[in-house]
Amino acid sequence: MRDMFFTASASAFEVGSAPTDVELHTVCHDIVRRGRTISGMRYEVSVRRDGLTIATGGAGFSCTSPAAYRRLRDGRPTATGHVLPAPVDPAEVGHSNPGHVVLAAPAEPGEPR
Repeated sequence: MRDMFFTASASAFEVGSAPTDVELHTVCHDIVRRGRTISGMRYEVSVRRDGLTIATGGAGFSCTSPAAYRRLRDGRPTATGHVLPAPVDPAEVGHSNPGHVVLAAPAEPGEPR
């Protein structure tokens, strides 16, 4: 990825007592193909809440073939080995499905993250 950018209005960080749905509107352009495969593009995303754009962002990126990726990684690990902290109780953030929760409880002082 390259040329990443984002902007957000102060209202993007306001929270209320009820869950809020957000919509992501994405536009892809400058698509580069290698045969039938996408090898790169640029994209821009608008984040909308209640019909208002509250944030925008985007980036350009390029892809490598699986064979080129293996050569680039050359045996280097692809995972950190860090264990993710448990998510907060879904009810705390207005959900019933744990799969919809991406927030974890704050770390205790001195606890690694």
